[in-house]
Amino acid sequence: MKAGKLAYGTDMCIEKIKYNKAKIIIVSSDASENTKSKFKKISEENNIKYYEYGTKEELSLGIRKNK
Repeated sequence: MKAGKLAYGTDMCIEKIKYNKAKIIIVSSDASENTKSKFKKISEENNIKYYEYGTKEELSLGIRKNK
């Protein structure tokens, strides 16, 4: 987080993908189906690993950000 290597939120993540800065995409399992399908498609097109993990709350705690 301090090094600026972590992006969170849809817009910030899409920007990192656009500039080939993304290596992995982690989407919460309780995200909307539209968000999941959008990031699945983007990950396939850009050859980026895609994972669904935890809830929004668990992921925000993991990166120490409030929801």
